[in-house]
Amino acid sequence: MSLTYLSALIPLGFIQLTQNLIPIVTAGISYMFLKERVSSIESLMLLICFVIVSITAGFKTSSNDNPIGVIYVLMCLLSVVAFSAINIIGRMLKGIHFSCLCTC
Repeated sequence: MSLTYLSALIPLGFIQLTQNLIPIVTAGISYMFLKERVSSIESLMLLICFVIVSITAGFKTSSNDNPIGVIYVLMCLLSVVAFSAINIIGRMLKGIHFSCLCTC
């Protein structure tokens, strides 16, 4: 939701680039908390995809020529980390019955 607001303030290429960081950040968080390994082929594919997106996205795709503010960049990166953390928490809670989660 924050990216919808930010799309009027920062270049769309930067938003696309940060959104494509989600698989990389998810792999890092899952390695730290779930001890899941990433094979060399998977690492290579993540790197290739990130490079291709960074080349094709560009930073001049927005009609807005405002400089990128630090707060806007932090909001984009925070959304990437939050989305990745939600994916990992969902995997950690996979074996827990939903009624255990709904009790207060």
